[in-house]
Amino acid sequence: MNGRICLLAAVLLGLFGGMGCGGSDDPPPQEPQVTVPGAPTQVAAVAGDSHVTVTWAAPANNGGSAILEYAVHVFSGESEVRVVPSPAS
Repeated sequence: MNGRICLLAAVLLGLFGGMGCGGSDDPPPQEPQVTVPGAPTQVAAVAGDSHVTVTWAAPANNGGSAILEYAVHVFSGESEVRVVPSPAS
């Protein structure tokens, strides 16, 4: 009987002794730092008949992630009229 108790205790310690929160003690991998990208450069606007053509160059600092889209904010005086999305390509 005593041998069975020792065997049972050894099996239980083997099964449950290593149960912690799981995983390893290594720190989690660091995610790349993503920040706000810089402003576009070489911005130019050319007025036309009832329209404006706006051009720009991509910023040197993309913030650590690809820029997928720009948003052109259209103002009349100090009031925003609308936002025109423009794909980065």
